[in-house]
Amino acid sequence: MSESVKDLANPFIDLANRLAAEGNPVHMVAGGFLYAAARYSAFVTLLAEEEGQARSRDAQVEVVVSAFRADLLKHLNQRPIG
Repeated sequence: MSESVKDLANPFIDLANRLAAEGNPVHMVAGGFLYAAARYSAFVTLLAEEEGQARSRDAQVEVVVSAFRADLLKHLNQRPIG
């Protein structure tokens, strides 16, 4: 993953940490971010469809799910996380 993507992710991680520190259950914070990521990914897919640059929806879902799975496994195996 490029450093620019990581740099873009850092403010979201900071926000998640603030939301948890404010007393929101971490599973709710995580759920909110998953929902937001899915919603934004759908937006990006639909935008690509409108521009005639889209893969099939099934292929796009697989791209997103595969990327999430790879990143999740990488972070689960990273100690300490951070």
